[in-house]
Amino acid sequence: MKVRSVTGIAVVILLFFSGVVYACGGIDLIINDNPEKLAAKVVPDKRGTAYFTDTGQLIIPTSDIKISPQTAKMMVERFVRERVPTFRSKFRFRKLEYVHGRIIYQFESLDRLPGYNGKYHLGPVNFIVDHLILDVDAKTGEIFLANGCGAAPGQLLARYNPSDFRGTGSSGSDLFISNNTNFIARKTGNTVKIDGIIDEKEWKDTGHRYFYIGQYRPHKPSEAHKKPFYHVEVWSQIDERNIYFAVKTDSPYWIGLLFKDNPNLGMLWSYKDAKVMKSNGEITDRHFMQRKDRTYFLEKDTKDDIIAASSRQDNLYTYEFAFPLRTGDRDDIDFQEGRAYNMLVLVGNTLEHYGIFTLDDAHKNHDHSKNNKEHADVWASAETTLRIASAPKTDIFGRTVSPVFAGYVSGFDPSRNDTHFHYAQRTVKDIKNRSLLTQYINMFTILIGLFGMAFMFVRMNGNKVTDISSPVEIDLFRFKSLRRFLISPYYRMIFTIPVFLVFVMIVVAGIFDVQDGRRNIATVYTWTLWWSLIIFSFIFVGRLWCMMCPFAFVGDIAQRLVSFKKTLPGWLQNMGFQILAFVALTFAYAHFALYNKPFATSLLIIGILIAAVLTSVIYKRRTFCRYLCPIGAVIGLYSLVSPFRVQPSSDRVCINHRSKTCSRECPMLEDPYNMDSNLYCNYCMKCIPACPGGNLGLKLRGMGRDIYEGLMRSSIEAIASLHRYCFLE
Repeated sequence: MKVRSVTGIAVVILLFFSGVVYACGGIDLIINDNPEKLAAKVVPDKRGTAYFTDTGQLIIPTSDIKISPQTAKMMVERFVRERVPTFRSKFRFRKLEYVHGRIIYQFESLDRLPGYNGKYHLGPVNFIVDHLILDVDAKTGEIFLANGCGAAPGQLLARYNPSDFRGTGSSGSDLFISNNTNFIARKTGNTVKIDGIIDEKEWKDTGHRYFYIGQYRPHKPSEAHKKPFYHVEVWSQIDERNIYFAVKTDSPYWIGLLFKDNPNLGMLWSYKDAKVMKSNGEITDRHFMQRKDRTYFLEKDTKDDIIAASSRQDNLYTYEFAFPLRTGDRDDIDFQEGRAYNMLVLVGNTLEHYGIFTLDDAHKNHDHSKNNKEHADVWASAETTLRIASAPKTDIFGRTVSPVFAGYVSGFDPSRNDTHFHYAQRTVKDIKNRSLLTQYINMFTILIGLFGMAFMFVRMNGNKVTDISSPVEIDLFRFKSLRRFLISPYYRMIFTIPVFLVFVMIVVAGIFDVQDGRRNIATVYTWTLWWSLIIFSFIFVGRLWCMMCPFAFVGDIAQRLVSFKKTLPGWLQNMGFQILAFVALTFAYAHFALYNKPFATSLLIIGILIAAVLTSVIYKRRTFCRYLCPIGAVIGLYSLVSPFRVQPSSDRVCINHRSKTCSRECPMLEDPYNMDSNLYCNYCMKCIPACPGGNLGLKLRGMGRDIYEGLMRSSIEAIASLHRYCFLE
């Protein structure tokens, strides 16, 4: 036996801190005594003639092989026993391949090697594996660390004399199947509903694979990842016409499945077919290309052949999509039953897809890194073999084999302790079907508005306006316990304090939490829950939100500390500025996609808060809420539908009371004794105890009463209402 002079420390360094070796190319082999007889295709080459099977495997004569696969496996196991004695894992055969002028057997450890961070080169990106992969030269007995392109031979670790292993061969029970795989897209007969929900019944008995991407070390769930780490599971199955995929991941950015039309080693640009999923729900058909500036990119196909796609987000992001097995598109791969293809997973850490490259030190000076204007990292999984319809049928000798299919169904190992379900920090769960919920709430609000308009039209045409002028009213203050509660300061605090705390949480989450609109509570709560539900609330409780609004709450506190109590200029005491501000807010929401930008949402909230505080310090009471708040006019107009209204029980009592103490207490600059609508009232109830005669009450009336009593609204209010309706649509 001759062993390369490598110390144990050097071997450990090689194993645990493997570098990058540039390698490319490779072709699968079959060993046979009579290649010409087995060949489906004959091609002239340098050696005279090359023989290929119908699936593209090169057939080589048995005489070219000096070391049997059993001997190669024993070499690998002996090397590990000698150099890493604490690692007791068994090894499985992966492939027989001709690459870099060598015929190699490749083996992979069944167990993870603790602390091992295997790095492989795929053009402009590296991928990481945690299982040890070794290559054995079938002629020389040399053992290589398989850290070249796609696990091609890399560093030379040792060289054994094959004669030392004679008579110690293992039994012939091992199945040496090249490109053996546990990831098979097979026909299951399942009916798949493409709805983004990975239902167990729909994906039963399908190929199911966990892809390891990144570097793991134990840490608390609340601790931020210092290096990228992603959880990715993929399911696949086929029917007569289409291939179906399901993907589950914690990546809050974009993720891509890339396919190569053969299972051989190669550079990244060999993966010409790509399907890219983004956390905003978009799933697109793309292809790999290199631009003139030598940067790499996943370009959208001119013809998008994805026939169905959907996505959801709960604890993890889930995607389902389907496309034809054979599309006829030159940018796509034609998947054929019985064939094997290479596949890998790419994950980017930007919301938009910019390009394919890496920030690894070995590539930082490459053109594809330096030329890329948006310098973000991209991570890749190890290559895997995706078989279509069936498990492999022959071994490396061309002999028919019948592997147990149960061993090929799932590559997902739930016992792995590095498959945790968080990214950076824990976040509050999103709600299911939130977009659909928003649509339902908006539609319901519109329908109620239309119903109110129709009802008003019928009543007016029926000449019953006089009946409306004096409808039945109920003074809710007849219930003394309700009156005591509403005039108590606790009434405002039990609403304001919780809302303020949620407000703070939203701002903090928008700045520091994961920057994804479907997952971050800053965007979920602001643009989905709050924006929809607040409009819905106007119908029943009017402008109650303004009473508990955190902007006003902070403004009130600032006003108690410093207040100049100035009066807003008369030309601003209308809805004009509010309408312009609301138009600007609408434009920003639509044009800059604020619903998908948590950080921008938080900055917007902070900006409005600063405006509210400054206005409160300079001007008296809640001038900001009445005249300057961007949504104040909209809230006021739609509160006219509310059936509740603060008004005096007797006009005579108010006329005789000259000091009008209720007006001095109203933060909204209203005259409660003489209000003609709910336009500015926020139901703070401060005016109630301020009335010495107890003349003010909370009246329950017919819904939309204020609309009937004020049919002649100003044109500026009509424009504001119309604009809000268009935005809601």
